Amino acid sequence: MARGQDAARCGGARGELSEPAIAVLVQHRFEAEAALALAAELGIEIELVMLAGIGGPAFIRAIEALLGRPITADCDDKVGLALESLRLGLRRIVVRPAVGGESGAMVLSRLQDMARQQDTEVLGEHAGQIHVLAGGGRCFVPIQPHELP
Repeated sequence: MARGQDAARCGGARGELSEPAIAVLVQHRFEAEAALALAAELGIEIELVMLAGIGGPAFIRAIEALLGRPITADCDDKVGLALESLRLGLRRIVVRPAVGGESGAMVLSRLQDMARQQDTEVLGEHAGQIHVLAGGGRCFVPIQPHELP
């Protein structure tokens, strides 16, 4: 584990993060700002993630504008939220179509085609594990998918 990752997970030493940014789930602007401040203090890069089903893609877009950085919209299995996210210009969207098998793969493929035309990324899953702020905002801890709100 890289030194920066150890510190990010309530560990010890600070240092450079040798792996891609960790994904941090936030629910509002102040939590996002706290996560960014902690990441800067630890010297690590994070990817902010918000659940589109809570405030909607327009809320996520507004928070992006306030922070001046992109936020990944997690649309769960709601394809309509993913379409709205695309329409509003969100740059990174995660959606897990409710239908499985070939139908789900086809829906995801079509969303990805639309996204490519807008220079946007649509994923069927997060690239890595999701983390949350913990310890009074002093560290990031991983959560399991079933623990998402």
